[in-house]
Amino acid sequence: MDSGARKCNNVSKANQRRLDCLHEAGHAVMAWIQGVTIIEIRLVPDHEAGELAATTSTKLPGPTWEHWSLDDVIAQMRIVLAGPRAEQLGPAPMSAGEREFVKQERNKHLLKAMQYAKQFGGSRIQDALIPRLAASAERDVDEVFNRTVVVQSVRALASELLGRESILGPDAEAFIASKITEQQRNALQECCVTKPRARATSASAASETQSDEHQ
Repeated sequence: MDSGARKCNNVSKANQRRLDCLHEAGHAVMAWIQGVTIIEIRLVPDHEAGELAATTSTKLPGPTWEHWSLDDVIAQMRIVLAGPRAEQLGPAPMSAGEREFVKQERNKHLLKAMQYAKQFGGSRIQDALIPRLAASAERDVDEVFNRTVVVQSVRALASELLGRESILGPDAEAFIASKITEQQRNALQECCVTKPRARATSASAASETQSDEHQ
């Protein structure tokens, strides 16, 4: 999961590091909320390229789309989109270059989320439905990140990452769990994940019905 080397000439190295840490923390917190296992968060400098290779590894439901349910696909789309959303929690006020960088990251990850749906949704997801699923997943992420406890957790995890090159999954999960109670997590899943997932599933079923009618 995400994101490889990221570099923007219009962002200072210090702020680039902060944005990278927020980005990976966003992926990790969104994964944890949905019950997706975190394997590791890594922020390792690539000295030759002068960039930072930042990744958040999570356990995937299966190697091919046949192993993924629609719920799995949507959950991964949310995790992808949570990275650039978390960057909006960065140092304020942002410079024009930083705002443009965050905007580009959002667009890049929206495309990546749609690629996930196409790759792992298989024949179950009609191509015409994929942009709607991505927009729905982005709304879910926005809803999650509108919660104070999530914002505080992402910022705290990002601060923890600032001085480290990696955090193993169990340690990251324990850190997030120390910030978000199980009751809060259940509420986030119900309000921001479970209900939207039901809407997306209904939309998928409606799309399949319409497709059948046109055949």
